Amino acid sequence: MKLISSCWIVDPSTFEDHVALLSSARALKFEQHCPLEVIILSGFNELQLDYVEELKALNVNLNDCTDITRELFLEYRHLMQDINDYEFLCFIRWIVISRFLVNEDYVHIDADLHMQINSSDFLKLFKGLTGTFGSPCLVAEHGGDWFQAYCHYFTMLINDKSGLLQLLGDTEISLIRTNIVSDQDLINSLEKNNRLPTLLSSFNLENWSVFINPLWPYITKPSSPVGFSQNGPIDLIGGKPVLFWHLQNDFVSFLGRYYLLVDLLGSLGDEDLVVKIPKLPIPYLQMDCSLANIIFRTLDGLYRHSRSGSSRDRHKTYDPLSRLSVTQRFIHSHKGREVFSERLWWENSVFLPLNDLT
Repeated sequence: MKLISSCWIVDPSTFEDHVALLSSARALKFEQHCPLEVIILSGFNELQLDYVEELKALNVNLNDCTDITRELFLEYRHLMQDINDYEFLCFIRWIVISRFLVNEDYVHIDADLHMQINSSDFLKLFKGLTGTFGSPCLVAEHGGDWFQAYCHYFTMLINDKSGLLQLLGDTEISLIRTNIVSDQDLINSLEKNNRLPTLLSSFNLENWSVFINPLWPYITKPSSPVGFSQNGPIDLIGGKPVLFWHLQNDFVSFLGRYYLLVDLLGSLGDEDLVVKIPKLPIPYLQMDCSLANIIFRTLDGLYRHSRSGSSRDRHKTYDPLSRLSVTQRFIHSHKGREVFSERLWWENSVFLPLNDLT
């Protein structure tokens, strides 16, 4: 059984900023006997050799699968012209993985998913299991059943999309879409119809706190607020260790906003930060035209400008909202855990007040 991930390189100069693969590898516990195998779908030759070697020294092996991807582009791309290349690569990554790992069991984690335990112990938790927790950010494959089912419905999506949608019936595709335009849409819809297995019934949820998006840090919302605590480097919610942190886009934006406010108040010499910072906004409303968001974007621009230096160095501007900087502060430095409190958390009645955290 292997621990794997997959990604592709569009611009090598910004790859680490966007994916934070090296930064994550420095913080996580990939072991020599249980490394992370990263499937590179395209752009492998654009990477610097020292970057590849540094990752290898941290037990992260990059595997060039460009040829397999090229074959699949020729086979399928002209049949899926209504989606962009990013979504197409998301769809075909599972086929690329299956051709690279022939008849091998694996756990696939997105590059922005960060385990709290070492890689071998992490894999043991999924031995013999198949499915997801409701998102392809983590897929456990045992015996090939998940992949075979995925391929069947992926082929149906290409050749008979109306038939597939009819098969799915009134299933809600996602919160914001009514059509299948990503592998996540397809996988979620199939799981809701019991046509793909999930981990929700087979994984031991009694011992672990598991959620796919930290903005909703539960599978079922608890009946009363829970405490956030730490046992050494391990974060716990409701007394159970968090299995992994998924730094997906909205959570990164949420944390980034908090870090920005901390930095701004810190630059003013204000030490009583938690009391001064207001309740953080609902993530999905961060781009609306409210007065609070207009003020935030103004402060954000001023802060970036103050950190940019000369014009020729502006591409090196520190960006508190970037995935790389959020990964460094949240995963490496364990900063910002105070957001998991009633005082700061965007949703009411989820976490206990700060002074009740244990």
